Amino acid sequence: MSLRVEFLLEYRIRHDEHAKAFVAYVPMLRLFTQAKTKRALKKAVDDLVIGFVRACHQQGLLDKTMRERGLVKVEGKHLQELLKKSQRAGRVQYISVGGDGAELYEVPLTLLAGKQAIAECCQ
Repeated sequence: MSLRVEFLLEYRIRHDEHAKAFVAYVPMLRLFTQAKTKRALKKAVDDLVIGFVRACHQQGLLDKTMRERGLVKVEGKHLQELLKKSQRAGRVQYISVGGDGAELYEVPLTLLAGKQAIAECCQ
């Protein structure tokens, strides 16, 4: 049975004329993927994130890898409730591993605010 992975992460899309493909970048994981259509790109992003998380988990590197990318492991008995509270508070980027929130990683608000400030400054 494969490891259940659920996530909600922002990603950027652009069309690469040279490659004649749509390219997606998932900044929180520092990953790229591409596809010929936008519809296919959504599936490619899903497959990329799930495959990446599963590979890290299988190699025992998930905690370290998530930490290096700025995600924080949420501890607690009622992780699904914590996730719902986070979503209501506006912290909606997360990765859940193992079903029913067995392991939950969130993007801290301070990291999101800092990235937004940098993006606005560099426009």
